Amino acid sequence: MSETAKGASVSPRSPKTTQRRIRDASTSAADTGSPKTFKGTATRQRILKAVDEMLSHTGLDGVTMRGVADHLGLRLNNVQYYFPSRDALIQGFAEMVVEQYQQTYDPLMSNGDLSWDEKVRQFVRFNIADTLNVDSRRRFLSILSYAQRDAFTMERVHDLYAYQQHTIQRLLRELNSKRQTKLIEMRAAMITAQIEGLMVLAGQRSEFREMPQDFEHECFRTIVNSFRLA
Repeated sequence: MSETAKGASVSPRSPKTTQRRIRDASTSAADTGSPKTFKGTATRQRILKAVDEMLSHTGLDGVTMRGVADHLGLRLNNVQYYFPSRDALIQGFAEMVVEQYQQTYDPLMSNGDLSWDEKVRQFVRFNIADTLNVDSRRRFLSILSYAQRDAFTMERVHDLYAYQQHTIQRLLRELNSKRQTKLIEMRAAMITAQIEGLMVLAGQRSEFREMPQDFEHECFRTIVNSFRLA
């Protein structure tokens, strides 16, 4: 998620469309190995987790196939079995990040025990904390930077934005089902911009990092109120 807001112009897709695109992409553009056993799936996840861990120390430019293998104590050809190239490795990592966000949003939206107000509060609280988290910010900015030169990864970034905005639109419709679709889409884009705009402040302003608690509270209150204005 350069340090630009995730709310750049994106045409929201439905969750089923986005999930289908991810599945299709994982079997074509990434051209990765297909683990057919539990052990194979676990090894693939270990490799992707290693990429995430290495980002904190080297940045994406420092993530190499051999570096990942050394980090895990594996042979290079073991990594290449699942990810034949560095491009396939980074593409697989981008897919994993998108899926992680989906796995966070979906249980929240399907939880029938939560009131609308509590769903909004949990959604906003998660996104603010995630945006202000140093590792999350580094992860997203690395993917966004790589996406500038890789169309497959850019599609995953678009999927992430679209899924987030679709979730916001669902919440807005639950509050006011008679609201015009265009107005719902505009409100969702503005809320996304509010959340992701924090990335710029968190990454550039030292005075912001010195007083996060008060600012976080004000951000939370403002964004929650943006939902209620719908």
